[in-house]
Amino acid sequence: MRKPKTSGRPIASRDAKASTRGYFLAWGSLSRQGRVRQIAWMSLALLLSGPFLWAKQKPPATKTISGAVLDGSQNGISGATVLLTDLRTHLNTAIFSGAKGAYQFSGLNPAHDYQLQAKYKGMTSDVREVSSLDARMHIVVNLVLAPPNSAGTSAAP
Repeated sequence: MRKPKTSGRPIASRDAKASTRGYFLAWGSLSRQGRVRQIAWMSLALLLSGPFLWAKQKPPATKTISGAVLDGSQNGISGATVLLTDLRTHLNTAIFSGAKGAYQFSGLNPAHDYQLQAKYKGMTSDVREVSSLDARMHIVVNLVLAPPNSAGTSAAP
């Protein structure tokens, strides 16, 4: 039996051209038409995979409610308690108003309804509601404090 002739290298070894020939042919071994075909296929692959590779995950849309706590003269009151009630989960969240009466609740679920009320030294504001039907993602609600019994109610005899 005769041994097959080799070029002096082990049969199992491959050169650089042969190792890339399985998927991408070596650039030098392609004809001009083959190069154009290879560029076309690579461009098509990048074009089709691009949206999947570079698509950013959008954060879930959240609602923000902000405004100011004001007295009867429209002056901002800092340090007032602002109470937010989620009407679906019945969770209450309270914060203090900042400089010039400013407050903000963010990261709220847009599918929920909310109630707002401010309190400060015996004064309270009217209860204000924010509906889930309101499509705005940033809602401004100013809360005006009124002294107790300012609604004209009288004590029962």
